[in-house]
Amino acid sequence: MEGELGQALEAWGDGMAKIGIVGGGIAGLYCAWKLIDKHSVTLYEHQKRLGGRIETHDLKGFKAECGPMRFELEIEPLFKELADALQIEFENFPSTNPGSAEFPKYVLQSNERSTADKQAEKMLGQGLHSELVSGMLSHHTSALDLLKYGIYRMLHRNPTDLELSLADIVSGNETSKISQYADSLWNKQDKDDKHYNDIRTKQDFDGLPLHQLGFWNALLRVLSPGAVAKIREAGTFYHLLPENPSASEWSIFWLRLFRSDAGLSTVKAGVETIVQRLEAKLRLSANRPSIQDGKTIEAISEQTGKLRLRTAEDGVLPEEFDHVILAIPAVPLQNLSETFPARYGGTWMP
Repeated sequence: MEGELGQALEAWGDGMAKIGIVGGGIAGLYCAWKLIDKHSVTLYEHQKRLGGRIETHDLKGFKAECGPMRFELEIEPLFKELADALQIEFENFPSTNPGSAEFPKYVLQSNERSTADKQAEKMLGQGLHSELVSGMLSHHTSALDLLKYGIYRMLHRNPTDLELSLADIVSGNETSKISQYADSLWNKQDKDDKHYNDIRTKQDFDGLPLHQLGFWNALLRVLSPGAVAKIREAGTFYHLLPENPSASEWSIFWLRLFRSDAGLSTVKAGVETIVQRLEAKLRLSANRPSIQDGKTIEAISEQTGKLRLRTAEDGVLPEEFDHVILAIPAVPLQNLSETFPARYGGTWMP
């Protein structure tokens, strides 16, 4: 963002420009903070609060985050620079640990049975059907371990890898194959994120690019339906339940967490602290921007080289702008793009 804003400022010249910013999330607030020293800024936010998806609730001392909560400061230099400027304190994000859930049970497939399961089968299986024994044992496998195993199998499709048992993949310590694999993809000097980008663009899944598959669809091709059901129903992966996200992106997300030293941080006082301190800097600035909340921008028009905004609440606003920055999510941005002046293309390109 720093580079893009720098180029824009250069193009706009040294004179004071009137700039409208649509969106009061962290992106819009950051833009306003970077521009207020040289330009006149008005910021519009459709909610009655600033921060967008960033919101922290204090539940009797427990910080509950409604938006982002994990940060990798080593690979997010712009965010770290902002946090340093705002004097944000971080602490280690708690490691991902499995919960102890007995249900739902399911029958392990032969290639899902760990060495411990197979040994238990020999001890308990006298006179019992093998599937019954597997069902008795399977609930001891945590949803998180099943998820680790499934992701490993999604990314390792050769026959030798597929024969590995769950115990071979997840040992419960830092020497597990999934941790070793996650560690091998991480390189602090790899500024281009090469290994993760290869998963995004080149990872093959039985003849299909992995990024073309939904996460749950891909898991169902490498684990039994019962195993996937346990991950969905007994795992604390609530943010995945209502959707079927990209298999490649969510594999990368979990691989970051599966590293032996994930290096994840969270904001000690709650992520909303970032928004509060950015807002304070804006309101205390000598060239204080105008912050208009409760304003839903419906359209952008152009007259005699100036840009005008129309809101759902007040219609066309009297202010005229030299430039308008849209710092809003993809869906409202796409809807708003249909009103763009003709010389801006009249459409939005992702």
